[in-house]
Amino acid sequence: MRRLLDAHSDNIFAVAWSPTGEFLASAGRDSKVHLWHFTSGRLQYTYHEPSTTCFLSLAWSPDGRYLAAGSTTGPVFLWDAATGSDKPQLIYRGHRRFARCLAWSPDGRYLASGGDFGDNTVQVWSATSGKLLTTYTAQYRIFSLGWSSDGVYLASASFDGSVHAWSAQDGAPVFIYRGHSGPVYALDWSPVHGYLASAGEDAEVHIWSVPGIGHQPAPAPAIIEPRVLSMHTRPVKTLAWSPGGERLASAGEDKLVNVYEPFATEPGTTLRSFTEHRAWVRALAWSPDGSCLASASASDIYLWY
Repeated sequence: MRRLLDAHSDNIFAVAWSPTGEFLASAGRDSKVHLWHFTSGRLQYTYHEPSTTCFLSLAWSPDGRYLAAGSTTGPVFLWDAATGSDKPQLIYRGHRRFARCLAWSPDGRYLASGGDFGDNTVQVWSATSGKLLTTYTAQYRIFSLGWSSDGVYLASASFDGSVHAWSAQDGAPVFIYRGHSGPVYALDWSPVHGYLASAGEDAEVHIWSVPGIGHQPAPAPAIIEPRVLSMHTRPVKTLAWSPGGERLASAGEDKLVNVYEPFATEPGTTLRSFTEHRAWVRALAWSPDGSCLASASASDIYLWY
């Protein structure tokens, strides 16, 4: 079953669920961030920054109070969703251009933001003061970010084809993964088992573990060599683990949304495949209870149950 939200007047670049599942946020080229009430589908709030070319990324604080959005001009905007005020609580101006991706630390104290064109940095900063903690400069064009569940490490995916795992505290590198044959556009750290999923230009989804960083037992033997899922025919632009870590969704330029069970007996098979998108898919997000998957392409958001 699906629902369709007629969300924006131009391309949507990001979607994100609030931790309670009450709201779904969407952001795009029309310089707006919409906050949708999930049950009713009603548009609850709209955040608008006329000076911003467009919004590229979204991330909710773990307590659901704050919503962050990165822009093409560089600033990261932080709104207090509890008040509904469209005046930002904080504007972080550490990036020169293209704040492509965002990730909150699990304890909600820090935001990591990744810069694309003309920036090429990951910056970790205080979500309350905007004070910079760490800058990571070892990659070219950052497309995606993820924190380990213990909040100690960050992973960053890059146009240069690498995924780096490094210390969020001091930027010290831990591991560099070079399994992809082209730019890596998406990554997500499993919230339960500690595995990383990454995907990109090569149309493959890789599932792997970082040496030296512990992971909890999965429903299958530990992944020693990367597990490669080749269920797309065009570059994969987005992926997301379900909250329980048992399913993985991926989507991209072939307009498909695929859902896998990576730890099943036959992990290369697709659990479900959604084919209704008319344009390539830019963003995915699971609801906190794992019952609904949101996918965005062009100016539409689909909700899959």
